[in-house]
Order: sequence, then C-alpha cells, then structure tokens
Amino acid sequence: MRVNKTERMLATVLELQRRGTVRAEDLAAHFETSVRTIYRDITALSESGVPIVATPGQGYALMDGYFLPPLSFTADEATLLLLGADVMAASFDHEYAKITRQAIGKLETALPQRVRSAVAQLRTGLSFVPVRTNGNEQQQANLGMLRQAIVGRKRLRFAYAAPSDARQDSQTREVREVDPH
Repeated sequence: MRVNKTERMLATVLELQRRGTVRAEDLAAHFETSVRTIYRDITALSESGVPIVATPGQGYALMDGYFLPPLSFTADEATLLLLGADVMAASFDHEYAKITRQAIGKLETALPQRVRSAVAQLRTGLSFVPVRTNGNEQQQANLGMLRQAIVGRKRLRFAYAAPSDARQDSQTREVREVDPH
C-alpha cells in the first residue's frame, strides 16, 4: 500500500483511531515503508497538533477524545455506503431499520451538495435485492431476538423442522440450541 507522505500521515491517524494502540513496526509493514519513516511521520503529526501518546513496548495511540473531523467521500464511496445501508434497513428488525435510516440521513447531510446530487443519481440506477422482511412481524421479532442474542452473547433455543418435511406439527420439530455469531 504505497502512498505519498500526506496520504500516509492521514492514514496513520485513521489507523490509530480504528485500532487504538499500534506499533511503529506494524504501521511500517502496513504502509510498506521503514520504521524510521513512521517515526518521522509521528513526529510531524505531533508537531502539527495531533495528540499522539507513545507507550514504550506497546506503540502509539491517540489521546482519548481526539478524532478527525468528518471524512469526505467520493460519490462512488458514498453510494456504496448508502446502498449497503438501504440493504441493512430492509434486512433487520424495526429498531435497527430505524437506526439505519437515521445513519443514512446523517451521511446524506454530511455530503457536499455536488456529491449528494451525484449519489442520488447513482442510487436511482443501482440497487440490491435484499431479503424482504417488511410487513412480516414474526420475522421482524425473530431478527430482533437474534440480534439481541448475538450482541448479548446468549444461547438460543428454537424448534426446527426441515423445509422438506411436510409434517411440520409440534411432534416432528426438533429442538436445537445454538450460539449465534
């Protein structure tokens, strides 16, 4: 991932934001540069006001509370994020669908007008065909329970009948326990 110095320094801050503490050796390997170059980049970032903390033996981290202002997305990047969000809104339970629509609104609002217009045009020409759960309250409830089990790391128990089994009464169903991932 060879990039110029400015791009590398911005990407370094993003890596620190994303990963927390990162060693100079790992950054050097990631950016295909020397450790000495990373040391120089870290010094330059610190001198420009980015609050970086160095912990011997552990690596570099940003001070708590520091974050970069919103990133600027290209029309293609924003389109892909919004199309993915559209799929998520249609594929999850009501609570996550609402949260996804809020996130879509925030992203659209953050885009400059020319990018927003380009994204709107691209979104009309591209679409995914998600599995629809809208209108099916039982599927919505099941997705909500499943999401809560995944987040809470809780085991689920449910009755299962193979789709090919014509006898789907309570007698032929098999009870299963799963750890959702």
